[in-house]
Amino acid sequence: MKKESLLIRGLASLMHLFLLLLTFVLPIFVYLVTKDRNKYFADHAKEGMNLHFTFFPVSVFP
Repeated sequence: MKKESLLIRGLASLMHLFLLLLTFVLPIFVYLVTKDRNKYFADHAKEGMNLHFTFFPVSVFP
């Protein structure tokens, strides 16, 4: 696995933090924009979508 730049790793971390504010809209947008450019960033966007699509039903239907 190649090392990702510090900027890309930082942006991926920020995306996880901003998920609290922008729910699942941000990861979908990031994934669609970066899926062909940067696999590392797109993978983190998919993880964010997975997190919200898993926990949203749990929080709505306890």
